Amino acid sequence: MHYIDQYIRDMYTLLTNKLIKEKVYICLFYNYLCVKNVLWKIFHIKFTTQKFKHRTIHFDSFGAFFAIFTELFVYNIYYFETTKDEPFIVDCGANIGMAVFYFTYLFPHAHIECYEPDKETFALLQKNVASNWFDKVVLWNEAVSWETGELEFYSFADMEWWPGNTLEKSQVNF
Repeated sequence: MHYIDQYIRDMYTLLTNKLIKEKVYICLFYNYLCVKNVLWKIFHIKFTTQKFKHRTIHFDSFGAFFAIFTELFVYNIYYFETTKDEPFIVDCGANIGMAVFYFTYLFPHAHIECYEPDKETFALLQKNVASNWFDKVVLWNEAVSWETGELEFYSFADMEWWPGNTLEKSQVNF
């Protein structure tokens, strides 16, 4: 029942959100991802790429991709307005680059600087940027902090829906 409730909430948001460009396309694409999500959940089919518009997105976890896509393209959590045709955007903790896809969807000529400290995740970020010809995107395999030095990351990469890293060892309790 939880998935049905979530689907209804997401569809309502999609249909009533005035910020969403190409509402019909995004709505159909979201439904397509919902079908893939069911296939992934029930039959354990592993998806590692997804076409979106004229782009290809590479990822390790379909669940994480689907969750991030929903946050960005359905709920528009990173949306902002600007009068500039080429805004300068800094993405701290760029992960695989979903925000790059989102921002270039909204602002095709944006200049984006991405910081991602995890080496494996950074490799996917590089692959996504290079294979989609994002020529105004600069990548840094570094963390952003108010201090200089080395930090220790604790990984929870095996989590089904939201793999990632943290600086807080107490958050990784499994």
